[in-house]
Amino acid sequence: MIVSDCGITGDCPQQCRDTRPPASFVGPWGVGMPWGAEDLTVIQRFALSINAGVDQIGGSDVPAHVVAAVGQGLLTTARVNQAAHRVLTQKSEDVRAIARYPRACAKPLANSVPGAERIGDGLRAAVRTGTADTSIPIP
Repeated sequence: MIVSDCGITGDCPQQCRDTRPPASFVGPWGVGMPWGAEDLTVIQRFALSINAGVDQIGGSDVPAHVVAAVGQGLLTTARVNQAAHRVLTQKSEDVRAIARYPRACAKPLANSVPGAERIGDGLRAAVRTGTADTSIPIP
């Protein structure tokens, strides 16, 4: 599974372009790091990234962009299904490992996470919260 950095599909107006790294690329527009694809639309950036092999756009919670890219013919449903399969396979493997070896998964975190006594609660919640979002129709 390949996950992109956050902000690669975000907009980067002129002020952002003028202050791109090493200066900050975060501003009132949000986070924008579409380097090399600044002139594309957000939907085109999603399609470009996913077609290049990215399975999950980091920091994005807007599946409508993927649906729109499919609707515009920029992205195939086969590629979306492949990406979804990779993401869900990884997530289900993680959940199975947590369910099978909860102490082994919690042990490395215990020394580095504030409130370490609650790690077990978080791991159990992760096992119980797997859901599928069926509210967005796929064309």
